[in-house]
Amino acid sequence: MNETLEAVARALFKSWFVDVDPVRAKAEGRQPTDVGVETAALFAGAFQNSLLGKIPKGWEVVELETIAEVIDCLHSTKPIRQPRGKPLLQLRNIRDDGLIDMTDTYWIKDEDYRLWTSRIEASPTDCVVTNVGRVGAVAQIPQGLQAALGRNMTAARCRQSFPYPTFLIQCLLSSPMKDEMALKTDAGTILDALNVRKIPRLRLVRPPMPLVSQFEARCRPLRARMEQNAGDSATLAGIRNALLPKLLSGEIRLKGAEESVETET
Repeated sequence: MNETLEAVARALFKSWFVDVDPVRAKAEGRQPTDVGVETAALFAGAFQNSLLGKIPKGWEVVELETIAEVIDCLHSTKPIRQPRGKPLLQLRNIRDDGLIDMTDTYWIKDEDYRLWTSRIEASPTDCVVTNVGRVGAVAQIPQGLQAALGRNMTAARCRQSFPYPTFLIQCLLSSPMKDEMALKTDAGTILDALNVRKIPRLRLVRPPMPLVSQFEARCRPLRARMEQNAGDSATLAGIRNALLPKLLSGEIRLKGAEESVETET
């Protein structure tokens, strides 16, 4: 289900903001398809030159820091993992579809958490970009989760003047942004790295606000459903991992497992 939802959001972003299909239709004298009359009116009917090639007339090439606060992780020794506590994000928590997977959570002490959130506490709708290892992996913090940024991570938080977190995550996941990140990546002897000072300078094309607002209204519910599905999946996985060894060893029978599930949920 999440693959389908993500594909819908990605396809709409690509059509509107990468391929700009409605603009091309208008420029060729055709009526844009698959968009309503009011939405079609928000698209330009001609192109203009820019630093990133031809873009719709009236759109702007801006840097990421224009629409989002970009805050680097704390560069310090990684805290010791605890059996419980507060979460510290790790590279393995960043999924390829832009979601966070906390099935394997790295817990840290409260005092370590306060230190590692001194710059920013990753909160719902914030985006996380990885710098080293999986360079340019991106995910968005789901509702209900607050965490510290682990090493080699940078957060991007929508500015108050640009309250469109779904546009932000889809932009960061888009192929043009992947190309832009590749241009900003430095080759290393062991590992390539996306220099944290270059992340705020990542370039993107900013459409008019009313059009971004239309996209947000259509795709925010899709992202919310994806986050809910991922959370439900993690809960089920936790129940499975807790019950399976007991079932295999005969410690509990099926009836006992059912009662345990009822207790867990």
